[in-house]
Amino acid sequence: MKRILAVLAFSLLFSIGTTKSAHIVEATFSTPAVSVHPGDTLRLHMDEAFYENGQDWTVNTNLPGLRLLSRHDTPQGDHGFAATLSTITYTYQVLYTTSGTHVLLFSLVNSEHPEAATLWPLLVKVVP
Repeated sequence: MKRILAVLAFSLLFSIGTTKSAHIVEATFSTPAVSVHPGDTLRLHMDEAFYENGQDWTVNTNLPGLRLLSRHDTPQGDHGFAATLSTITYTYQVLYTTSGTHVLLFSLVNSEHPEAATLWPLLVKVVP
């Protein structure tokens, strides 16, 4: 019994010492590419003035290896007539089953004027 407890204690200590801690990786609209590791959290920040110009951010969310955790809207306050600026934050979890390169394609679109869309392709490199 003591031998089993000793083996369990040793394996627990070994696993604690070799566990990589997950990091939070931040990116903004001007970032062309990011490198992340499995288990990391990826936060993407964009500004949006929906009430001024009717544009809002959308993203393709069906990517293998990246799970969308949340989309959070943080108002930055009133910036003049009908211009409320917000910071939109997308938070992703990088899954342990993924590696390679993925592209998140964000679009800033006004539904009444889709021809004036702004696209932001973000290259996400998952490094094991």
